[in-house]
Amino acid sequence: MIGRLRDSRLGRAWSAIREDELAASAMGVNRVNVKLLAFAMGATFSGFAGAFYGSYITAIFPSVFDFSVSVIILCMVILGGLGNMTGVLLGCIIIMAADRLYLPQLAQVLKGFLNTSVLPNIGNPALRDFLAISFDPIQMRLFLFGLVLVVMMIVRPEGLVPNSRRRAELHSEDPAANESIADVRSA
Repeated sequence: MIGRLRDSRLGRAWSAIREDELAASAMGVNRVNVKLLAFAMGATFSGFAGAFYGSYITAIFPSVFDFSVSVIILCMVILGGLGNMTGVLLGCIIIMAADRLYLPQLAQVLKGFLNTSVLPNIGNPALRDFLAISFDPIQMRLFLFGLVLVVMMIVRPEGLVPNSRRRAELHSEDPAANESIADVRSA
């Protein structure tokens, strides 16, 4: 449905407004109506998703929607690739697998290593308690996901599965364009 919407007349109008509002207006796109329709459709999709999520967890509380949820969703989109549904799904699978499977396993391995090798050799009880609490990957998950965001922005800003247009913007084949980009980055 989203793919068909993107390829429709309305989707092309949204793309035109995103690229250049003045040019889209000159081509006959009614900016106000198209923006209001984008807002209304986003609210509709969000409402359906919220109703589905509420029925899934059987209750809605403000504590369910804390800041960490926004950070994790942002990590999914950035890791997968902006503008590509397949990439966002791949980013979702990777981040959720890391959050639900790998981090608890890593916490158990690290806890076993600390309890058998490191903590018995430390004489200071305050330092021992600090190390036992500090090296918990589950407590540091927002830091780890933030680190993923920073590394992805440096190494591969278009994501794992980039949109073809975004890939072309970030990796131009024109050598003169690459030189000017390198000059801007070095300055």
